[in-house]
Amino acid sequence: MRICCKLMPGIFALALLCFVFLLSCGPPAALADWSISGISERYAPAVVKITAMDEGGRAISSGSGFFVNDRGDIATNYHVLEKASKAVVRTLTGDEGEIVEVTRPGPGLDLLVAGTSLRNTRPVVLGDSDRVLAGQEVLVMGNSPGWQGTLSSGTITHIRKAGGVTLLQLTAPILAGGSGGPVFNTEGEVIGIATAYTDFACFAVPANYLRTLKPRPSPLGALKIPSVKFEACLVDRTLVDITAGPNLGDRVTRSTDAFSAGPRRPLTVYFKSGGKALCDRVWKEGGTVFLVFHGKPFAVGYDMNLIDLKRSLF
Repeated sequence: MRICCKLMPGIFALALLCFVFLLSCGPPAALADWSISGISERYAPAVVKITAMDEGGRAISSGSGFFVNDRGDIATNYHVLEKASKAVVRTLTGDEGEIVEVTRPGPGLDLLVAGTSLRNTRPVVLGDSDRVLAGQEVLVMGNSPGWQGTLSSGTITHIRKAGGVTLLQLTAPILAGGSGGPVFNTEGEVIGIATAYTDFACFAVPANYLRTLKPRPSPLGALKIPSVKFEACLVDRTLVDITAGPNLGDRVTRSTDAFSAGPRRPLTVYFKSGGKALCDRVWKEGGTVFLVFHGKPFAVGYDMNLIDLKRSLF
């Protein structure tokens, strides 16, 4: 009994030391909330711009995608590539390659996985989209025409069904060229793939659907089954209805050339909250203003109502 009593102070001191050490280390990286710059710096090399071409080498569409492993395989929307004979992928860091084949097509989900000629690629981390809840914050990464590397933040407002497919409704804007881009949660995990947008609502396909795609390797030009097409309409001022059907025609997209739409000179942008930021480039897409902060290689989207437009000299 006396031996136990003598050991207790030492054990208590050791436990206290371990507790203090753990506190000093902070929470595990997987549990730490993201920041816009943190997500961009870590995962921008995993996001690619896709340019789809016809048999004559002419560009017919563009979209986004992201690496799912270090062997150059990318995930994107099926509709981005379904009419292409050739497709070029380019990373934000300047690496360029071609799509070699489609390995896992999913036209009924508007998803596919394709192999590229790139290797030693940086993949994203796929999260569990079955655990997603309405109200969660998200960050969408993609490519807007004229600017490679755009980010927009928002929340998941609803989890909906359309044609038997679950969709995540987002407040984060998805732009032309952003289809197929990753949707991150606050832990830096991809929980969705940007797939459809209108002026009043944006949608993403849950990332867990990628795990359900069956291996069916085929050449890029052999995508014969048309992708599903998601369409949204306003029932009233607040209720959005989303439907799914065959993609019978070209999608209507809105695009903005960032280099011609925004000032080429540095511009100070003032927020209604009182803050301000020096930006290298600024442009508007619908109700969203995209800012390229001074010295940063990416653009960040803000709701136009958050910005003092007159003071910022828009």
